[in-house]
Amino acid sequence: MRWNGLPAERLKKLLRDNDITQEETARRIRRTQSTVSLWLNGERTPNVDLVATMVNWCDGGSLDYLFDLRANPSARLERENAALRGLLAQLQARPSPTASPFRPAPPSFS
Repeated sequence: MRWNGLPAERLKKLLRDNDITQEETARRIRRTQSTVSLWLNGERTPNVDLVATMVNWCDGGSLDYLFDLRANPSARLERENAALRGLLAQLQARPSPTASPFRPAPPSFS
């Protein structure tokens, strides 16, 4: 999963909304403020354990939110449903399979 972009922006927002500065973050996780800044600007990728630790400090924070796994479930489901409808249409457009000497014909229930 990519770190730059949405996850970095959301972590920065979570920390800011919870009044946790870069300096405080660095002190808590024993890293430099410049390292934390690189993470929050999406220039470097932090260890997932550290990300989970930082998210747990924040009210309203979760890894699902950070990585957009539940940001808008209905939109995500609609995209998945559209993809499935497209696959179904492709399958329905195929010619029906003919009997093959290598594959027995399906049983007839007359």
